[in-house]
Amino acid sequence: MIRISILVTALVLTGCSKKEDGGGGKPKVVKLDQMGLALDVPGETRVDKAIMGDGQMINGSSVGAMQVEIPKEAQTIEAAKEDASAYNPKNLKEENVLAACKSLRKG
Repeated sequence: MIRISILVTALVLTGCSKKEDGGGGKPKVVKLDQMGLALDVPGETRVDKAIMGDGQMINGSSVGAMQVEIPKEAQTIEAAKEDASAYNPKNLKEENVLAACKSLRKG
C-alpha cells in the first residue's frame, strides 16, 4: 500500500512539473490582421478565425483560448455599469476610451 502511494505521488509530481511546451518566456508579437491589431503574448500561440462572430481566436499555453472581437456599436456607460454589477465592483470609475485613444495617438 505504501509503495502504491509513493508511486502515485511521484507520477503526480512528474505530471505537474513545468513542461517545455512554449508557455511563459519572452513575449512575442501576435498580429490580429483581420482587426489591424497586434499584442505581446508569451509562449507559443495560434491565431484562427473566431468560432462565432467576426473576431479572431487566440490559443496558447499562456492565454488558454480567447476570442477578440471589435464591437459593432459602442456600449453606453449605463450598460457597462449594469454588466459590471454582476462582479460587485469597488471604486468604479467612468472613462472616455475614445478620448484616451486620441491622446495616445497624439503622443
